[in-house]
Amino acid sequence: KVRNVGAGVANSMQFFQGMLADKLEGGDFYVTNIAAYHGQAFDGFLHMSEFTFMAEHPGASELFRAHEVAHEWFGHKVGWLSYRDQWLSEALAEYSAMMFVQGFVKGGQGYFDEILRSYDGIVKGNMAGGFSKFNRPGLVVTSGADRGRVGPIGHGVRASTNEVPGYLIQTYYKAPLVLHMLRSLLQYKTQHDDLFVKILRDYVHDYSGKAASTADFQHVVERNAPGDWSWFFDSWIYGADIPSYRWGYDVAEAEGGYNITVRVDRRDVAEDFKTVIPIRVDFEGGTAAYFYMFNTQSKQSVTQKLPKRPKNVVLAPDYSLLANIRRD
Repeated sequence: KVRNVGAGVANSMQFFQGMLADKLEGGDFYVTNIAAYHGQAFDGFLHMSEFTFMAEHPGASELFRAHEVAHEWFGHKVGWLSYRDQWLSEALAEYSAMMFVQGFVKGGQGYFDEILRSYDGIVKGNMAGGFSKFNRPGLVVTSGADRGRVGPIGHGVRASTNEVPGYLIQTYYKAPLVLHMLRSLLQYKTQHDDLFVKILRDYVHDYSGKAASTADFQHVVERNAPGDWSWFFDSWIYGADIPSYRWGYDVAEAEGGYNITVRVDRRDVAEDFKTVIPIRVDFEGGTAAYFYMFNTQSKQSVTQKLPKRPKNVVLAPDYSLLANIRRD
């Protein structure tokens, strides 16, 4: 079991060094067992919970160990400017660990999907994935009134209330889902992960040895994906709303193909809430296409020309939008 911990640390370290194009300095790296539930990362030295030495939980064990290793970059190489920016350290470490599980661990895609489902349930306050090894049932708060008082990710520890451990929920669970939304938008657009990985690499390279802010991370995003991303950070980092959508679509024959019109009815957010909704169209033969709605209104529709009749339509596939979604 000690060997498994060592292998998990070594494998994730190698994965992150390759993904981030940044090698850790020094020779020896130390890992120790501690009598506690948590892990903690120091520069070149990790505390690991005694429980990760006692049993193996495929996917979850690798995620826990990789999260602490990722802090060597997100937390030590790059610090945070204030408590309002500390979410970057935890969220980037957690999502990088999720990418390690997805890309390296046997059956990783299934574990990755389960992590998203579990974290989505925690953030929304329901028991979806409640029996998953990745869930934390103690953080599932079903009281809408209590959850409504939890602050934004960008409020740091001040996101918490007496009733809800908001900092834990917002930083360790919601923030990785927000990073997943960012990755999904870039991935659907380019059909590969290169742009998202480039953002992570540039963030580490540009701010190594420095304390970075949320605005600094936004600057790296905007440099690599040119445009104003303020709407994304305003809605998901500086705001706390989780939207609800009812949606439907119509398909009509048109010259040279078909027109599809997707309609959404949005609630539970402020009037100035803005986000991008990915829409996947599935065709016979296993092919698919994507288009987007830049959602700025409570009632909105978008029409897209298609070469052939769709087999199925999915609003916000693969947890690409943190929302309560119901199809009419």
